Amino acid sequence: MRTRILKPEDWGSVDAPDLPLLLPFVAPQNIAIIAAENAAGERVGYLSALRVTHLEGLWVRPGQRGGRVAFELLRQGLALALARDETWVIGGAADGDARMDDLIRRVSGAPLALRFYTIPAGGA
Repeated sequence: MRTRILKPEDWGSVDAPDLPLLLPFVAPQNIAIIAAENAAGERVGYLSALRVTHLEGLWVRPGQRGGRVAFELLRQGLALALARDETWVIGGAADGDARMDDLIRRVSGAPLALRFYTIPAGGA
């Protein structure tokens, strides 16, 4: 078994149904596709490594909530992503946080049907 990072010119040969769907949304400098190949050189698996803006930890002083502070912070975070040549960001709302959920949806955010984990980089 061998793994290697594919060059962008090889991305068209990726035959995993989900990976090519990501490519239009991520600037090439912000994604790598790792291929696993068996002893015969056949690709038997893929993993993408994305570098994206993850908006996290929005906080507004209690006396200022309900105004434009949260929206303006979010707007600036989205502008930062555009300056990084990204077309989307990841952000989250804690389970049950209806205000944050509403704010994200107002800027065209859509929930993802997945669970995120923290994984130590040296964990494998």
